[in-house]
Amino acid sequence: MGVQPFTEVATIADRVVVLEPGAGTETGTNFEVSGYARTFEGGVMVIAVNAGEGPGVGQSTQAADGAETWGEFRTSLEVAPGIYMLHVGEENLDDPTISGATVEITAR
Repeated sequence: MGVQPFTEVATIADRVVVLEPGAGTETGTNFEVSGYARTFEGGVMVIAVNAGEGPGVGQSTQAADGAETWGEFRTSLEVAPGIYMLHVGEENLDDPTISGATVEITAR
């Protein structure tokens, strides 16, 4: 995996930094999501929601470390072609939402 440098396309939230894909980018239908997180027990959820299609495609992964330090994460998703909002972060205990970063992408 190695350390990834921050770029101008990184999407930054309080406890999650998404390095790829960058906001507004075009991806294939199978793409990698990576970055850094400092979430509870290192758990990172990635959910791709297509605005017109209902439920999203999700994947959970593990950051290299927990809430005290930043840990790297990496996972891949496969979606149908379309415009998606990627929600990357940790699940809220009170409701079924994700706290973290949101990235809009177009999958082709």
